[in-house]
Amino acid sequence: GFLVTRSGTRLSVPRFLWHRALRILPAFWVCLLLVALVEAPLGWLHDTGSLRGYPLTGPHGALPYVTDNALVRMRFYDIAGTPTGTFFPLPGSGMPVAWDGSLWTLWWEVLCYLGTAALAAVGLLRRRPVLAVGATLLLLAAIHPLGPGGALLPAPFSTDLARFGLHFLAGAVLCLYAERIPLSGRLATAAALVLGASFFVTDQHLMSALPMAYLVAWLAVRLPLHRVGSRRDLSYGLYIYGFPIQQLATVYGLHRLGAVVYLPLTTAVTVLVAAASWTAVEAPALRQKNWWSRRPGRGRSLDALPAPRTGH
Repeated sequence: GFLVTRSGTRLSVPRFLWHRALRILPAFWVCLLLVALVEAPLGWLHDTGSLRGYPLTGPHGALPYVTDNALVRMRFYDIAGTPTGTFFPLPGSGMPVAWDGSLWTLWWEVLCYLGTAALAAVGLLRRRPVLAVGATLLLLAAIHPLGPGGALLPAPFSTDLARFGLHFLAGAVLCLYAERIPLSGRLATAAALVLGASFFVTDQHLMSALPMAYLVAWLAVRLPLHRVGSRRDLSYGLYIYGFPIQQLATVYGLHRLGAVVYLPLTTAVTVLVAAASWTAVEAPALRQKNWWSRRPGRGRSLDALPAPRTGH
């Protein structure tokens, strides 16, 4: 929320959306392809002893897995009912079988991007009280029991929108009020205490969003880790590949060796794949951020100029 809002205040709306698309979509599409054409076939090979019959087409086939999910909102997570024999989903949980269950949150992330773009388009992103009011309204929308069986908004809208929207807006509020919010160890301690207390509340997000945002921002400044990820940002690759790599490892029984073997090995493989994703997909895509300013016949636009230094 903090970083994306800062981008939204500095860029034109088309350029902002272009930057967000470059950060999310290319690596996401490659991940879908790798799951459909590498990981799921390996799982099928383990279960059946050959690749014969692996479904490329048809309902929940490999190619529909790529095409039906290409617009970020996941339509289905399995390929022909695989993977099987994994820890996820838990029996009786009602969750779908999934190769990459983490990807469900990307849709909500994209909605937050679109909301930021909408506020910027109508000139409200720079009006900080409006964003604060919006965060308050979203908080109210998240409170389910407004009467016997009543809710301000339908339950699916309230739960997921509130959980993701509130945390995103908390970062946005910190960004827009950054020059007025002190960097205080006492405030960080208070935020940590409130965040800890939120784990004892049923709807944790109602209490945790702003304290978590402040604590993360304070730690980002105070910890001597400023150079971590400054040249190679592996965070997105770790997010999209961690789940399917752990699923495939479980299909092949690596978990039977115990957590002290399973976790380091799957983490190491995920880091390597994330590094490859950054080098081969994400970094080349991000180099296209200024694509249209380099097109023949087009001069540099104002939003291609470096942002002014504000001292914050």
